[in-house]
Amino acid sequence: MPSRACIKFRTLRVVKGVGDGFIMPRISTADAYQLGLQPGVVPTSQAQGNC
Repeated sequence: MPSRACIKFRTLRVVKGVGDGFIMPRISTADAYQLGLQPGVVPTSQAQGNC
């Protein structure tokens, strides 16, 4: 069974400076963690914005 995720309305931000990764906020502690994808997970053409 696939896992499910949900994004609250108006909370998703797309920022090129993050690269191939995510910034995950922890609301309860106001901490934020940056997670990066290993090279090769995203096809090169997509990572460079040539889709």
